Amino acid sequence: MPTLSPIETKELVQQVNKDLAPITDKFQSHMPLFDVAAVLTKHGLDPKPMENAVNSKDQGRLHVNVGQGVWLTLTWYKFETGRYEIVAYASSQHDDARIPAKPMDSGAKRKAMKAVNDKLVELGRTSQKSLGNAFKVAQDALEAAGFDATDFTHPTFGGQSTGRIHAPVGNGVFILFSWYRMEVTGNYEITAYVS
Repeated sequence: MPTLSPIETKELVQQVNKDLAPITDKFQSHMPLFDVAAVLTKHGLDPKPMENAVNSKDQGRLHVNVGQGVWLTLTWYKFETGRYEIVAYASSQHDDARIPAKPMDSGAKRKAMKAVNDKLVELGRTSQKSLGNAFKVAQDALEAAGFDATDFTHPTFGGQSTGRIHAPVGNGVFILFSWYRMEVTGNYEITAYVS
């Protein structure tokens, strides 16, 4: 199996967990090692470390590397009825990796940037009563245009009267969002644009 990127590893773990779900969603009449091994094999992972670690005890837990930085956690408990409760899932250090925004060609990127900037210009035309609402307008405009607003996170303002965010939104585009709270009205003056 070729070396996987963090995003590919995340997607692999998600697929493995999707395929493991039917095994863990119900009690089993037997220890379903063959079924778990089949899921791992289907996705190019190695079930041998799991098979080597399981013993004949009525309950147990294992956490083994099954390949490419992917780990399998398996717990089992045998009830007095003879049925097994199984919990099995895969994980990796890349489970929080972000899938990048869909790539745009230059024409689509210009059009998307214009759509966002048109919304952001509206924010700057009048003072805003709420910084949170202004931030939400900007975030919604980014997402509607197909940009990734993950890094454009609402900071804990903590009463800051002035602040600035500069964050990537995908496709080599960044958003600048700055604010100033006016002393007399308490409203915010917003300057925001993507470039």
